Amino acid sequence: MANPERRAHKRIPLTRAIAAFAKSKEAVVGTIVNISKGGISFVCKGCTVRAGERVNMDIMLMDADIYLPKFACTIISIVPCRDPSEPCCGLVKLANVSFSGLSDDQQRQLSDICELMKQSRLTAVTRDSLGNSTL
Repeated sequence: MANPERRAHKRIPLTRAIAAFAKSKEAVVGTIVNISKGGISFVCKGCTVRAGERVNMDIMLMDADIYLPKFACTIISIVPCRDPSEPCCGLVKLANVSFSGLSDDQQRQLSDICELMKQSRLTAVTRDSLGNSTL
């Protein structure tokens, strides 16, 4: 069976992570859903970003106490909420973002963070399967 994943880099689910950037006079802040060496997906409420926009994004991972400033990104797609039971349906959107033009240092930081998040998630899952901890 073929692998349905088309991305070049494996996505790592995140909790307690934020993406933020300035757009004209608007501050856009969203909750990061996942990260990879190639980009992130984040959920935002009421944001007005459009596919194709280029932004410099700040990424914050609170559990790991990590702050990555000014990562060059391109908004790849915006998917609006389609769940009518969601109270904010129509306002909540999922944005898929690709990193572009990162410096060697930023690429190294991203690679290190992805490895760190992958290892910490594996550790948490292992502990959870033993009943000793939860995510």
